[in-house]
Amino acid sequence: HVRNFPLLNADFFIETPEFDNKKATQFPALAFMDGLALVSHAASKDPSKLHFNCICLNLTDDEVVFAATDGIQIAEYRKAAKVKGLRGSFILGLKFASISAKIIDPNLESVELYIDDNRLFLRNGSFVLVGSLVNTKFPEYAPYMRPEIYKVASFASTPFLSVLAGM
Repeated sequence: HVRNFPLLNADFFIETPEFDNKKATQFPALAFMDGLALVSHAASKDPSKLHFNCICLNLTDDEVVFAATDGIQIAEYRKAAKVKGLRGSFILGLKFASISAKIIDPNLESVELYIDDNRLFLRNGSFVLVGSLVNTKFPEYAPYMRPEIYKVASFASTPFLSVLAGM
């Protein structure tokens, strides 16, 4: 019998590219952590539904938008932020997003990120995380986020939270 152990073969692993400081865009660390944490619950946990098993990150001139949906629930987090450099819409895998949220040190002022060759490079302090962007089209969720077409109930925050805590 001939046995093959590919994980013992060093050629099986690719070398992690160096983080390129010249391409990096700075982003407030707490805003990035909040964005990932506040929408990830709405993403599908089913890896076969690629367009639902992700988080959409949209960077504009004066706003950052994180969004996730599983087709039933939707979560969106908008934050006014001055982001230098990178613009566009990028789709992060749910696993990459959850690891990113865990490794970011909130004591550091910012995270640095850039896109190169369909991979996202994220650095926080001395920790660098590299992940592939998800190659799919994120569902068009914006029409469902307009409250004027739905009935809206408004509650004062403190009493509502105390009722929820009592449940």
